[in-house]
Amino acid sequence: MICIKNIKKMFKSKNISFLSLNLLAEYKLYPGIINPWNIKFCHFNLVCLDLFSNRLMTTNNSKLTEGVFFRVEELLLLRNVILGYWGKNV
Repeated sequence: MICIKNIKKMFKSKNISFLSLNLLAEYKLYPGIINPWNIKFCHFNLVCLDLFSNRLMTTNNSKLTEGVFFRVEELLLLRNVILGYWGKNV
């Protein structure tokens, strides 16, 4: 799980939050169908270094009933990647 406190600290901001369900819907997004490849409006892709203990991962394919396998290293190909320990309370 993401620790929002780490993200606020990295960006030196107190005004960071997750999108509400209503705002997600405005972008035609819903919980469970968001992956790093279908969010074009994000300025950064925060990738947790803990993920690299895995060789392969899965995510949805922008649908609740489909998924895709990928090599964890492919996350480094996303634009504006920022690596950190986003899931730990540090």
